[in-house]
Amino acid sequence: MTNEKRSAASSEAHKALDTIQQMKRAAMRRATPSRWFGALIALLAGSLVSLSAADLRQYTVFIILLMVLVISYQRQKTGVSAKTFPVKTMVLGLIILVPLFFLMIIAAQLLQESLGHVSASLLCGGIFSVIVYLLSLFERRWYDKINVEKGQ
Repeated sequence: MTNEKRSAASSEAHKALDTIQQMKRAAMRRATPSRWFGALIALLAGSLVSLSAADLRQYTVFIILLMVLVISYQRQKTGVSAKTFPVKTMVLGLIILVPLFFLMIIAAQLLQESLGHVSASLLCGGIFSVIVYLLSLFERRWYDKINVEKGQ
């Protein structure tokens, strides 16, 4: 009788632990930003570079406001956030993105003579957009890696 009670309690405990793990994985999947979110942020960041390089800085306020709206909509839509935050990824992203932002503006201004004012701005903004999108894909892979490590 005692062994049967222990095995029944043990199987119930395993089922409860499995349910908890499934709930954690579901929450992590829900907290993972969609690819569209990364693409939209990348396009807005590229627009910032293009506008800054084209000396249309007065319009950057609208792009920043759009970024805030997109980020707040994403946060409100998911209703959750990841408990573990990739600090290393964030620092690496900032180390890459901030200097690259200014480098792209300078490159666009240098290329204006050969490519033209609009083309150089759009080219550098497009390059920056692609880099931001690739970083967002890298972050998605990081979230997916966490899900796999936790037993998904």
